[in-house]
Amino acid sequence: MAGFNVLQVNFENLLNQSSFGISVYHFLVFFAVILAGAVVGKVLTFWLKHYGAKLAAKTENQFDDAIIEIAGKSVFYFCILLSLYVGFQFLEIQDLFVSNTFYKILSIAGILFAVRVVLQIIDSIVTHFVKPLTAKTKSELDDQLVPLIQRLSKVFVILIALLMIVSSFGYDVTALIAGLGIGGLAFAFAAQKTIADMFGGLSIFTSKPFFVGDNIELGDKSVSGKVEEIGLRYTRIRNRNNFLVTVSNSEIASAQIINLSRTKIRKEFLELGLTYSTSNVNLEKARSIVLTVIGKHPKCNAPDAQANFLDFKEFSLNLQVVIPIVDVQNWKQVKHEVNMKIKEEFEKAGIQFAFPTQTVFLQK
Repeated sequence: MAGFNVLQVNFENLLNQSSFGISVYHFLVFFAVILAGAVVGKVLTFWLKHYGAKLAAKTENQFDDAIIEIAGKSVFYFCILLSLYVGFQFLEIQDLFVSNTFYKILSIAGILFAVRVVLQIIDSIVTHFVKPLTAKTKSELDDQLVPLIQRLSKVFVILIALLMIVSSFGYDVTALIAGLGIGGLAFAFAAQKTIADMFGGLSIFTSKPFFVGDNIELGDKSVSGKVEEIGLRYTRIRNRNNFLVTVSNSEIASAQIINLSRTKIRKEFLELGLTYSTSNVNLEKARSIVLTVIGKHPKCNAPDAQANFLDFKEFSLNLQVVIPIVDVQNWKQVKHEVNMKIKEEFEKAGIQFAFPTQTVFLQK
């Protein structure tokens, strides 16, 4: 019995020992609360992933499945943050600087955690509510606005979080916002290009000269390819070399835009130069061959085909040919096949193409 009393006294003395002004007993309670929070978090995570997911799966709505999934990934960290807050109360720290610093760090962690959850919820709302609604409409404008609104919503949430973090350090947020309003004028002058790009993006969204997936060509032919993304400041185009080209929206808004995907027939122009020794009969025969080749091609529109003798060039008689291609997406292949067939038929008929020549006359 005496030995037990000695052991009890020693244990009480151990618990009463302190480090940094905090007793061992309070440290043990602090870690016990954190451990309890971790256990509760793991139990809730397990329940949500196994039982909550099964309950959500019974409904037709997919949004509750997404919320359960988000909760399953977040509840453990929430329990840890809550246990840190509760456990810290048992430490009974008298130093205001240490306690205030801890609470600030904990509040910042809580804000960042909340931002992470809200951003995931925004993605889920867009995926399970907004996109299915826009998919039912005939207009493609709303499909392009959804990613923009999604990004702006996320930026707004992040800005609110930053203001809350700044406020937690004791700064006057209202004065900061007012200062930003005054400095916004100076910023607007410094960011004229960015603002012009944003207005260019709004112009593209409202006027709808093209959509994602369209093949376009700018007026100066500097950029041509398939549109992969339309942002607020820029548009990304995959060119014929498979390079991703980023063009500012202000440049696109001020340029002539040729939407190759919105045309039903692409007309390709071709000039065939024949030698001056070509007779009128062969010239007419060449014209007939061209129209026949185009007319027989399944991906050409025969009624719109043209072949006319228009020019006497320096060394050739020129036929101007118009190839109306119905398969706009594969126009290069179609033009290649037409050109090859024309060359083949010309060779059979003995019709020769011209090349640069000079005739020199010698006078004695």
